[in-house]
Amino acid sequence: MDENRGIWLTPTGAGIALICFFLPWIEFSCGTMTGSISGAEMGGVMWVVFVAALLSLLAFYYFRNYDELDRAKPVVVLSGLTAIAIMVYKFFNYKSGVGCCQGGVEQLGEIPAMRQLLGNSTGFPNFGFSIKFGAYGTFAGFLLALIGAHFLDRQRISKKPPKAVISYYSESLQKRDRPPSFE
Repeated sequence: MDENRGIWLTPTGAGIALICFFLPWIEFSCGTMTGSISGAEMGGVMWVVFVAALLSLLAFYYFRNYDELDRAKPVVVLSGLTAIAIMVYKFFNYKSGVGCCQGGVEQLGEIPAMRQLLGNSTGFPNFGFSIKFGAYGTFAGFLLALIGAHFLDRQRISKKPPKAVISYYSESLQKRDRPPSFE
């Protein structure tokens, strides 16, 4: 892959993560009823995932304007790893919560008073939990941004030197080009 093209993986991945944040992430089912929620509807700490994607995208374009993409690399890596860690934590948190809830309902069915109240023929509904494409897309977007961060310090977009180097050389040229003074 051409290194100039590799740098574009970062904003592409961050953009995918931003879009997928608002798509369905988790689908819950209880008997015949189903519902899904997105990362935005989860709220709380999940907004850090959104901010991390936005920060990666903004850092890329900000430092690209100054032709110093190598300075965007730490921002992209830190925000990407933070977002992935939050997503993995929330996944296991939801997975254990659904399992706990299902186990609790099954235990309620074992209580004789509940069987008397509801009858022996009444069954308890099954709880379901599945991850949807929004979560996969957000995760893949951050992975793509992290892969793109590898290319950020490889090569400058333009061949001209950074502004700090230009200002140093322009000052020394101005001193050298002055005519000598005979005082």
